[in-house]
Amino acid sequence: MNRMSAAKMQCAAQYSARIFELRRLGYNIENRTERVAGLRHSWFRLVTTPLQEKPPVPASPNESDFMRRRRKERAAATPLWFAQVLE
Repeated sequence: MNRMSAAKMQCAAQYSARIFELRRLGYNIENRTERVAGLRHSWFRLVTTPLQEKPPVPASPNESDFMRRRRKERAAATPLWFAQVLE
């Protein structure tokens, strides 16, 4: 595996994680795929937004110090409208 492939895989993993987060918040996001000239193309489409905000998921009592710090760092670096979900 070359460096470009590893970078693409890391980017795809982050992209998928963000889609999963949005779905957990109540957003309805559908996956689409199609084949064009033998290549598979895929994309996501936002169908609906949540009707009401879901309460933030509480931290696990078994959460490590590292993960707690990491969650707080992400919340600090996130846009304000999304930060309350990560706290």
